[in-house]
Amino acid sequence: MEAVLEAATDLLAARSLSAVSIRDIAAKAGVNHGLIHRHFGSKRNLVRAVVARNDQRLQAAITEATGFRGMLEAGALTVEKDPRLWRIPARLLMDDEVEFLDEFPRSAVASLVAAAAADTEWERTHQVTAGEATFLVMCLSLGVAMLGKYIGPSLGVSEPALPNMVQTVFAAVDRVRVEP
Repeated sequence: MEAVLEAATDLLAARSLSAVSIRDIAAKAGVNHGLIHRHFGSKRNLVRAVVARNDQRLQAAITEATGFRGMLEAGALTVEKDPRLWRIPARLLMDDEVEFLDEFPRSAVASLVAAAAADTEWERTHQVTAGEATFLVMCLSLGVAMLGKYIGPSLGVSEPALPNMVQTVFAAVDRVRVEP
């Protein structure tokens, strides 16, 4: 099943959900398509398994780091090393596959929010909640991952490294103090 999940991850990162069939996944994994149906029941269940697996991979990467910044940097590095982690949710979003949107990395996001909540300095100095801070940095990170190679060259930014961008954003945010 690991080969099936890996094949599905590759194909779903490259094509829309409607353009990927169970037979395509089976051929790439080198297994009979009936085996996939027997194990997962449907293509939708297989996609859920891929999304959950990607969440587990991201969760494993960020739990090795400490603090909100460290976890975000570790997550950014993981996403930069394996772009499939952002391509699949982006494709599902663009294809309006709303049933999968609620399944976007729950455990990884929950860990980031908990780390942001523990960073009381962030909330006090910038007056944003832990959820808002996580939301903003994740949106920025996904935006850089998705559009960096398109927008960067026109602005003279060559190959923006996602972890470096996260550090730069934090440095800029640290300079901004909101008076209560």
